[in-house]
Amino acid sequence: MKRHYRYLAPLLFFIFLSPALSQADSCRHTFSADEYQALLFHSNPDNVQTFSDALPHIREIEELFTRYGDHRGVFAIFYRNILETAAPEIEQGNFKFNGWSEAVSRQFVLRYMDNLHRHLLGQPVTESWHNFYLISGDCSRSVGRAAAAALTAHLTLDFPEAINDANSYFFHFNDFYAIGQLLTDVTLSLVDDIENVYGVDLTDFFNLYFFGEAIDQQYGDGVSSEILFQSVRITSWSHGLSLRARWIDNEKTRQAMLNLWLFEEHNLDILESLNKL
Repeated sequence: MKRHYRYLAPLLFFIFLSPALSQADSCRHTFSADEYQALLFHSNPDNVQTFSDALPHIREIEELFTRYGDHRGVFAIFYRNILETAAPEIEQGNFKFNGWSEAVSRQFVLRYMDNLHRHLLGQPVTESWHNFYLISGDCSRSVGRAAAAALTAHLTLDFPEAINDANSYFFHFNDFYAIGQLLTDVTLSLVDDIENVYGVDLTDFFNLYFFGEAIDQQYGDGVSSEILFQSVRITSWSHGLSLRARWIDNEKTRQAMLNLWLFEEHNLDILESLNKL
């Protein structure tokens, strides 16, 4: 497919990224044909054979979106921070089941890239990512709400599928948890990066608002962020293992995942309506 980009890009550029779809310069940019072709190339999951392979592509995706303040770049900021932290640990073999750690991380990032690639091509994406692209393209919605939509899509629905596809077992849990502990450390840097690009401070969101302040005062800085992040990840872990269990109905597990995502999205809408997101 790559060799056809130079022929497809100009056509898709006018069809998919035309001014009619760009509601305002501040949140949905209209890219040049060359920029659009670059986005197509860097979002193509076929370019990623290992987890580390994703890093240069995510960096380019982030740079292209954030250069113009396009709200779709907010999740690329997340992923670039995550990759810069986790990829070296995996490359150095710092996990007991390092092959599995690499596999589950790769499966995870591929879901983000695949949905972005499909979005850029005007092809169907998952319901949760469709929700993100709607919100991120609506300039009446906050960039914080867009960021939260991407997080719920990825952690609540993509992650269990990645855990399933990586042939996960209960004995992988310690490595799973250790990866999560690493990633809680990136909260401060990604919050700073988002504020630098979009002028939005998401500190309160990641610290569970006033609940988090009370928790951190009692137990130490960052504890509330760790609780939030690891709780969501552990729920995804249980759903992922349920998808692997032959004696559990996969459709019921996926319905439970969907119900949780809908519940999260409803509550995020409330936070946004209260100007808390």
